[in-house]
Amino acid sequence: QLIQKNFVDKYLELFIEDYNPSRFELSILKGEGSMRNVQFNVETIQELLNLPPSLEIKKALCSSMKVKVALADMGSEATVFMVDHLDVVVVEPAELKVHSGIMNNLEQRFGGKSSAYGFWGRAVDGVCIQVEKVSIMVQFQASERISTPPWIQIHLTDMLVRQTNHKWQDT
Repeated sequence: QLIQKNFVDKYLELFIEDYNPSRFELSILKGEGSMRNVQFNVETIQELLNLPPSLEIKKALCSSMKVKVALADMGSEATVFMVDHLDVVVVEPAELKVHSGIMNNLEQRFGGKSSAYGFWGRAVDGVCIQVEKVSIMVQFQASERISTPPWIQIHLTDMLVRQTNHKWQDT
């Protein structure tokens, strides 16, 4: 059970800024956990979403997140993340940045080999993210004629993201 808790902590540490395991309430027997006031690691999210360098995530916050993990059968059952309200701020950066390559080292981070389809690969297969409400604010650079930068705001509800194969079937 401690091994499963450590795995979940490593997983969340990658996605959550300043992750503290004591803030994540996990019931190992149920395979469920929750956390409030979550600030996501924007570098990881930026790389996962593969956004163009002309857009940069500045902030990604949620008030409440629940996680359901099939700890006894990880790798064959989906891990489900349920987020109530996600606020994201995206900006047009003044200078373009090169991504740090956080996601390139996942297998090493979790004790596997990067060249083989190992435990980490199986664990992320079928990951499902459910978000009740997403608010995205995109801010653009201001020109010399405009004192306030232009921005757009996008609202989405009941969003579901899950991994599929090339035939759009669940993995």
